[in-house]
This record gives sequence, structure tokens and C-alpha cells, in this order.
Amino acid sequence: MSISTDLLRPRKFCCQKCKRALNLDSEKKLKESVNFIHSSVNEIIQAKKRKLENDGANDLLLRFLGAGLDDEMVRDTVISFLMAGRDTTSVALTWLFWLLSGQPDIEKQVVDEAFSINSGEKSLNFDNLKEMK
Repeated sequence: MSISTDLLRPRKFCCQKCKRALNLDSEKKLKESVNFIHSSVNEIIQAKKRKLENDGANDLLLRFLGAGLDDEMVRDTVISFLMAGRDTTSVALTWLFWLLSGQPDIEKQVVDEAFSINSGEKSLNFDNLKEMK
């Protein structure tokens, strides 16, 4: 994301247009990154289409595909979900840790439960987290 936010600096706006036209520096990196993201999400969409044809399974992405949206619209929606999820998750975790820091007794309960679920290992996995209260 630093490439995209760096492009928003006003003093570089005119220069950025030249870089974009000539496909140089940060504009070249940004274009390559966007193309990589688009191709990765397009692969996911194609895999989901095959799964829809074979299984008839249903999830949010398959609902978008079943709604008759074109692949580009579905791709852009998936990217929006990913970006929104990243931001909201970081905000939620920040609030969680801030709230826990003010309640040492509850913080200790969370830590104790985490250690008891995964037999004292330092890291938790998703299955361990699902077992927590």
C-alpha cells in the first residue's frame, strides 16, 4: 500500500503523470502489483467457477458469480472485500488489545485459556482459536 499512498502526495502529481505515461519507477511497480493482484484473483474466480459447475457448492463468491456479474466486477468486489477486511481487522485487534490492557484480570484469563487450549505452545492456529470461549 505504500506505493499507492506515496502517489497521493501533491508535489509529485505532475511527475507521476509522466511516470505513468512512460511506465517508470513507482508507476511501473504499481502497475506490476495491480496486474499480479488481478491475475491472482482471476485464478481464484476461475477455480470457483469450476467448483460451482462440479459441486454446486455455495459461498459469497459463488453467489456473485451466480448473480450474472462479469468477471471484472467480481474481481473488483473481491479485492474490495480483501482490503476492507485488512483494515477492519487491524482496527478491531487494536481495540481488543487496548481494552484488555485496562483489565489485567481478564487479560490473564485470555492468556491462560490460550495456553491451556494449545498445550502451552506459544502460537495459536485457527482451530485452537475456535475452541476458545
